[in-house]
Amino acid sequence: MGRIFLSMKLYWTRTLGSLGTLLVLGSGLCAQQTCRGEIKFLLSPPAIQTVIMSLGFEHKAAGQVYLFDTDPLDLMKQGLIVRVRQGQNNDLTVKIRWPAGDEQVDTSKLRQHFPCEMDRTGAEEDISYSVARKYKPRRVPETGEEIRSILSAQQETLLQEAGVRIDWSRVKELAHIKLTKWESKTESSFGRLTLELWESPGGNILELSAKVAPGAGPSKYTELRRLLDQKGLPLSASQGTKTSMVLESLAK
Repeated sequence: MGRIFLSMKLYWTRTLGSLGTLLVLGSGLCAQQTCRGEIKFLLSPPAIQTVIMSLGFEHKAAGQVYLFDTDPLDLMKQGLIVRVRQGQNNDLTVKIRWPAGDEQVDTSKLRQHFPCEMDRTGAEEDISYSVARKYKPRRVPETGEEIRSILSAQQETLLQEAGVRIDWSRVKELAHIKLTKWESKTESSFGRLTLELWESPGGNILELSAKVAPGAGPSKYTELRRLLDQKGLPLSASQGTKTSMVLESLAK
């Protein structure tokens, strides 16, 4: 009788252990699959009117974007973006962005507390975590210490969990960008398309983007690229994220 009891105990221990492993793996897979997706293409800025007409953009809105970093881009090198927007959206955003699949980065803690987004560009696929807070100041902060003093508790938690190191005394407004934004008139298989023109001393950047369902990034990226080719809309020679390209151009 004792042997039977011992065998049954061992069986259920192994079974429950296997179920626990499956639940852990399943939760990880679900976390991966529930990341919101966004596909992005950089187009040739001189072709902006052709793009607007070809893809049916309207609802034009204007604004300003301010990016904060140190002169040697210490924040961006750690995957950190600090941004203030004014206009249609008035907010302060703290974002952590890394190349997807980077084995040197542990995102497990961030996944537990912050929504994730998968950004697919012609350069690579990135995973990002961000926290935004409504923010409409009389004047835009000029120093890192000013930015630090207005961070929300959740934004501070994001920075802490991400393990970034910031010397706020060296952080300053590094880029002031004129933003013009359009949305497509009608929804397509991509939902509503968004077109953004960034004008800065480092040059102009024209980005076409679309939000997609979790896991649909690769297929929708190919589909949108096919549409651009069919309409003869020229891609920019460089592909990537707007923020990185602006800051890198200024650093050079």
